[in-house]
Amino acid sequence: MKFYVTNQSNSGGYYIKDLKLGVNQSVIIQAKNEDEAFNVYENIIKQYGEDAFYSYCECCGPRWDDEFEEVSPNEFTSILSNSYNKPLSIIFKDGKVLNIGKHKE
Repeated sequence: MKFYVTNQSNSGGYYIKDLKLGVNQSVIIQAKNEDEAFNVYENIIKQYGEDAFYSYCECCGPRWDDEFEEVSPNEFTSILSNSYNKPLSIIFKDGKVLNIGKHKE
């Protein structure tokens, strides 16, 4: 299994989140390939609501990177060590979600 990451920008001056779904500043998805990771991502969009998920302001640009990067073991360690400053969610192959980092309610 591999891990893929996509990041959210602070479009409009805020981040959207749903910790139960795994929507966070960074989203890491465990999958066998990028297509499978994207399918998980699309399912999250459907559950969250497409309009709200993709909301953004014109000056800040799109909220999400629409591409996934495969995360190497070294990058994964670096991402986890920076999670205090940038909260993230890891969505595992079995559907479980692990939220890491400082989460403001």
